[in-house]
Amino acid sequence: DHFPNEFGEYNSVVRIGTPMLFQLDGYPTANRVFLSGSFNNWSDYEVALRKTPGGWEVPYILGPGNHEYRFLIDGKPDSAQNHSLILDPNFTFRSKAFKHAKTVYLAGDFNKWSPTMLPMKRIGEEWVVDVHLSKGKHLYKFIVDGEWVLDPANKLWEDNEEGTGNSVLWVE
Repeated sequence: DHFPNEFGEYNSVVRIGTPMLFQLDGYPTANRVFLSGSFNNWSDYEVALRKTPGGWEVPYILGPGNHEYRFLIDGKPDSAQNHSLILDPNFTFRSKAFKHAKTVYLAGDFNKWSPTMLPMKRIGEEWVVDVHLSKGKHLYKFIVDGEWVLDPANKLWEDNEEGTGNSVLWVE
């Protein structure tokens, strides 16, 4: 396979990972659209999208993980918040602790402590979110109605630089 780079030159491509087709509907008058995300160190002009009859698209290979991305339309982000994409989720966080909460998010070292990337969904009495975790130790917190809190169901925690602690999870 070969795809054009940002200069219109063609390079050989070896695919390792999951092929994704990133699509952005609309924007017929845009001159250039780029994909930027955690998977390319937020490089704004590395991955150019091709114009299609309905919008813009680009194939891109991603490995397992918790990814964030955005589109840049003529140099401006497509939205105020980044989009999230979880590939090969292998762990489910669950909590019954926040019965009266309106919003619960999960943040940790596995998503660079992003406070909005991993919204949890209320399913019955629980707040739930699926993520991809590598083997080893992970630090995390819940963000409940804007307040960062330890996992009340997990007795494992360690101190942090703010003195508020982080919950600890080990994946084998």
